[in-house]
Amino acid sequence: MAIKSLETFELLDQLEDLVDDAHAAPFTSRKLVDAQELKRVLARIRATLPAEMEDARQIRERGHGIVSEAVSTADRIRTAVERESRAMIDETAVVQAAKVRAEEILEQARKQAGAILDDADDEADERRDQADLYARDALAGFQDRLRELQASLEQLESQAARGVEVYETKLRSPSA
Repeated sequence: MAIKSLETFELLDQLEDLVDDAHAAPFTSRKLVDAQELKRVLARIRATLPAEMEDARQIRERGHGIVSEAVSTADRIRTAVERESRAMIDETAVVQAAKVRAEEILEQARKQAGAILDDADDEADERRDQADLYARDALAGFQDRLRELQASLEQLESQAARGVEVYETKLRSPSA
């Protein structure tokens, strides 16, 4: 996980370099960027993102598709029921029963569509939360590693300074 996140940051640096190194368009503050290189870096960034983000996006899309299908089915059912009820010339009781049944079917379809959308939203939220947690953990790991590297650098600088002092002291002292 940490390697993938580190690669993401490296790719973002490449993206920034691509913009920084781009040629300026004459008489504007705009820059001309190599579109193929930009698309290549963006594709590599997408490849480093956690799979949970793509899963959440697909779940949300499926949820909307299912809701659309349920609404479409409900509309078809309602249209069929209306057509059927108009075709009935029988007693008012038969027409009323058909209307009640149509409303029951519509209500059931609405409930099913709502439940499906709620489930899809819940799962998308959960995946998004997981992706956020992963990003926070990765950032904390980067910060910890940066602190470790900073401490190592300070230790090396201290050792180098002591070495220089010892060397200069030996240079100043008469040879025995």
